[in-house]
Amino acid sequence: MLLDRSIAPPIIPVTKLHIPAVESYVLDNGLRVFAINAGTQDILKIEIINPAGRSNEVAPLASKLYAGVVKEGTTTKNSSQIATLVDFYGATISSSSGMDSTSLTLYCLHKHLDSVLPVYMDILTNPVFPEDEIEKFIKRSSEKLAVQLAKNDVLAYRKITEMIFGAEHAYGYNSYPESFEGLTTALAKKQYSEKILTEDSFVVISGKITIDCSQTVNEQLSQLKISKSSPPRHLVVASAEELLYSDKGKNDYQTAIRIGKRLFNREHPDFDGMYVLNTLFGGYFGSRLMSSIREEKGYTYGIFSMIDSMRFDGYFYISTEVANHYVKPTLIAIEEEIKLLQQEKTDQEEMQMVKNYIMGSFMTMVDGPFKTSEVLKTLILSGLDFNYLEGFLDNVQAVSDQNIVDLANKYLNMDSMYQVTVGDNPSLTD
Repeated sequence: MLLDRSIAPPIIPVTKLHIPAVESYVLDNGLRVFAINAGTQDILKIEIINPAGRSNEVAPLASKLYAGVVKEGTTTKNSSQIATLVDFYGATISSSSGMDSTSLTLYCLHKHLDSVLPVYMDILTNPVFPEDEIEKFIKRSSEKLAVQLAKNDVLAYRKITEMIFGAEHAYGYNSYPESFEGLTTALAKKQYSEKILTEDSFVVISGKITIDCSQTVNEQLSQLKISKSSPPRHLVVASAEELLYSDKGKNDYQTAIRIGKRLFNREHPDFDGMYVLNTLFGGYFGSRLMSSIREEKGYTYGIFSMIDSMRFDGYFYISTEVANHYVKPTLIAIEEEIKLLQQEKTDQEEMQMVKNYIMGSFMTMVDGPFKTSEVLKTLILSGLDFNYLEGFLDNVQAVSDQNIVDLANKYLNMDSMYQVTVGDNPSLTD
């Protein structure tokens, strides 16, 4: 019997999310550890996270510098020796930095843990930040940024975050190729000594965690020297007074559009409702913005909105790139979609579709120990835990059509949002 592919399969709502169990404990040195024991492969992920990103760095770009060169040499091995040894055992050691954190991550097979973990610990405890590696980092970073600054979408994103938070704010400052020239070994060491392996650092271990693996890792982690946390930067928001900004940019044929405003982080009582509203409006492929501006009007290949939530703040923004002659029609269409949300209740079928999408996306986010570890990391950095996640999903299900109208009127007024256009577009006043 052949399937009738003109008939869609039934949609089964996800009413409960299975969240893997998390074991938490504190080592003798005060280091917090969170363990997610799941999976069937003999692979382990160990990640040490420090709340030492842009919001808690000793100077602008210090967190990026630290993450960029920390694994490029220790008191016992140079960068080549580290890379060769890690590669030999099929392991991976990576470092990263973001708005609120820096981290050092190890992936390795169980059978090679005893060989690779000492290298990982050496990087954690004995980095030297060699001058020649710093010079390479400066050259790579400045050249990469120079390429990025030729893109209208990058220029637009940088400008709107600067307008929302201010040019001196951790979430709003922008770097330039010349900004990297003053970075030094001394700055990397200062970031390391004051912001790394402090009382508010923590470890997430995930994968198939055997008793032997757990003992080996905990013995090594217990030897780390944990220092007192230093005060984070004082974050003062200095939003731009003018709401509109337009620049010709570098691309003659396309204009990048960014519209947004300061919002809040995950702890705000309206966050859960706004998450649903944003998903409905522009947060997935079937959203209002995509259906109207891409599918119906054909102004763009893609348009989306999102809520970016950090530890101390957050913002909402709409993003798209369009041909120059579609700039004004696109702005008008965006405002029309906002007014529809403010004036008309969402029908139950669309509302249920959005909630199903949110639940499905969270199922994907906790599918496997490594993905789950990323969710857990984000929650801990936000001062939350997995109990929050269960409450959040319950709140998503409880959002009503009237809630959407109320939140749209409260937060999505165009006259309260910044508007950035970067491209050689006709005057918006024509």
